[in-house]
Amino acid sequence: MATSGIVSNEGTPLNFNLLMREPSRKVEIENGHAAMAANERFLVYFANQILVVIDRNGNERLKLNKFIDPLDICWSSYLNKFLILGSTGRYGLDPEVGIEDIQTPKSKGETADYLIRRD
Repeated sequence: MATSGIVSNEGTPLNFNLLMREPSRKVEIENGHAAMAANERFLVYFANQILVVIDRNGNERLKLNKFIDPLDICWSSYLNKFLILGSTGRYGLDPEVGIEDIQTPKSKGETADYLIRRD
């Protein structure tokens, strides 16, 4: 067991002593829900009706007031963009470019309603 707070398993060592530092950014969520995802360059979060993209240095790169009400956000390394499942649609987010609607293909007689959570 490591007593120095540094753990390594053939790769980049994890320094758990860094967890004692004060946070560089704090996201406060008052009412409603939040969604969050990250890749190696960006953190994307939705809180208080605003979608925000932050780079690895803590700078806000993009701030969208567009109402998309995401249920979930994830990073797609295949598409090289964040995928956002909203209550009214699906979106792709490239932090360098912006956000776009994603059309879900429908076959004859099929619907894409399975992607929307029903309460």
